[in-house]
Amino acid sequence: MLVARATPSTTMYMLCRSNPTTVHNIFKIQHAIGDAAKYLMFLHAVTGCDTVSAIYRQGKSKPYNRVHKTHDYELLDTFTKTRSPHDEVKTAGEKFILKMYSGRQM
Repeated sequence: MLVARATPSTTMYMLCRSNPTTVHNIFKIQHAIGDAAKYLMFLHAVTGCDTVSAIYRQGKSKPYNRVHKTHDYELLDTFTKTRSPHDEVKTAGEKFILKMYSGRQM
């Protein structure tokens, strides 16, 4: 969530206490993933978080990698707009799930 919500003007770091302990610069991560940072909150929610079940056998990295590599942001823009109509959100959600399973478009 830090990567998705931090502003570029903020100097922010994340400490990971793995072995070895590592400090990550949030701005550098945002810069490295580019436009995909805008959709991290959606991807976190749809791939499973504290209150949402995960998509069966898809994990967290597959949806992110697909979005990041294909730059298929038009579909995800529906989820970042505050005034998207319910039908549009439903259709975009169905298309997103189908893409995760490499299904045919409806």
